[in-house]
Amino acid sequence: MQGINSACRSCERSGLEIFLDLGRTPLADRLLTAVQLKDPEPCYPLEGCFCPSCKLVQILETVPPEVLFCDEYPYYSSFSPALLDHSRAN
Repeated sequence: MQGINSACRSCERSGLEIFLDLGRTPLADRLLTAVQLKDPEPCYPLEGCFCPSCKLVQILETVPPEVLFCDEYPYYSSFSPALLDHSRAN
């Protein structure tokens, strides 16, 4: 699923209600190099919405995974000792 969602991600009903609009926002964890700072940073709409049918809170736009998890994505759960310990314990 990519792009703007017109239906709920859970129950698939329409009628999502926006309750928070933070405007166009850069992606989290996108650490730019000095060279990249000279170019426009990719930004996406960040709108929180609510499904009146199933009560799920969600965002309207889905960033494509290839954009969100680019080659320079800095977080990998397999390298987090705390997360690995937690996963092993549960």
